[in-house]
Amino acid sequence: MGKYQRPKRGGNQSRKAQQKLNDAPTPAEALFARQLTQMNIKYQQNYIVRTARSNAGYYLVDFWLPKHRTFVELDGQPHVSEQAQWKDKLRTEDILEAVPDARLARLWNHEVITNPYDAVLKILKYHE
Repeated sequence: MGKYQRPKRGGNQSRKAQQKLNDAPTPAEALFARQLTQMNIKYQQNYIVRTARSNAGYYLVDFWLPKHRTFVELDGQPHVSEQAQWKDKLRTEDILEAVPDARLARLWNHEVITNPYDAVLKILKYHE
């Protein structure tokens, strides 16, 4: 891998959206964040990544694990359809193009809710 590149950040509008999401995490996000904290893994939740292809000019990614250069998206019911999965694929490509040294992993909410510890291990193992 090349030199570490800090992901691009958004502006004031994106920070307001980020704060709103931080104030009301989903149950899976809350469990995942708690598990990361218990495992002493530093993270940022609802991380802003600027990209020209996004309609808003940025994406909010559920988690950024800087030490592992890994973004984590937790997906629930709205991501099940074929159309939603196609949009997720395009979004992933845009994010990774904006931060080429990073990786992006997706977990289903039920994986995190069922066993948050294993969900974190899956991310770390997959991205070693």
